[in-house]
Amino acid sequence: MIEGFRSRCPDADSGRLLRRLMCPLADVPAVLGWGEIMEAQAALAARTVQILWRIPAGTPRPAGYVD
Repeated sequence: MIEGFRSRCPDADSGRLLRRLMCPLADVPAVLGWGEIMEAQAALAARTVQILWRIPAGTPRPAGYVD
């Protein structure tokens, strides 16, 4: 569970201050638009947390920005 965030700092490559979108793991491939590779990575991450740490990888909260 994420309990807090450190202050944002500029992106090392662009210098821009980016926003942080928290969303369910299942939504990540669509949000990033990285296609099948991201879908496979998200599915593996969900299985990993469920098997190794017994943490459900469901949809605890709706997506939203945390700045």
